Amino acid sequence: MAKTKDTSTKDNAKKTKSKGYFRAIECSIIMLFFGVAAILLSAFFFSKELVNNPALEPVNTYCFFIGIGLCTLAVIVFIFAISSANKQRAKRKSQPISGGVELDSSKVTYIPSQEAPTFIEMGGRQTIEEKFNQIAKMDKTQFVIYVARLFSRKGYQVKLTPVFDNFGIDMLVEKMGTIVAVSCVLTNKILGATDIQPVLEGQTHYPVSNAMVLTNMYFDRSALEFAKSNKISLVDRVILTEDFMN
Repeated sequence: MAKTKDTSTKDNAKKTKSKGYFRAIECSIIMLFFGVAAILLSAFFFSKELVNNPALEPVNTYCFFIGIGLCTLAVIVFIFAISSANKQRAKRKSQPISGGVELDSSKVTYIPSQEAPTFIEMGGRQTIEEKFNQIAKMDKTQFVIYVARLFSRKGYQVKLTPVFDNFGIDMLVEKMGTIVAVSCVLTNKILGATDIQPVLEGQTHYPVSNAMVLTNMYFDRSALEFAKSNKISLVDRVILTEDFMN
């Protein structure tokens, strides 16, 4: 329970920092807006009024320098916020995977809300067709647990992410120092580029080197091209059968 609280506290701290960066950026934009407004007011309003009212000279000067000051401060705050956010992201990626548990066929890092009504034999006792028929009856949580067991059998260390608020990443798998963020997609359709795109954003929230989308179906050409250009690994029904389920 203590570990759960510590993890929750750390996650909340990270979210608070992220919100702080966004707020700093928003403040810098607001300051820049008012700074530019002050400069324009000085240049196009007070400068013309000075011809008829020289007493406005101090006001014009103050307005101009206040605008310059706000613009300068806005740029400094913006650069600082972006730099801090990038450093925090790099720090998260450089951290080793924590809490990783090597799974076997009977242990997982979280328990689904209900017992799985279906079961797939590990090994060759069932045909591939029978296994995929069982997968089709699973819900998302059961499918994730099954995939985690497949990775474990291949020698990976597996850490399941939270069921909710996991940024679309279902597990982190590690082997020989390489950590991969895995998104499991249980579906009955062919996946396109838009279906795998969320994994790009999701992987930025974890200390990983690569991302992978694994599905019980297939990917179309747009998904293959998107994955190639963004260095995402794809595991479809064929690869799942040949490299994991046999």
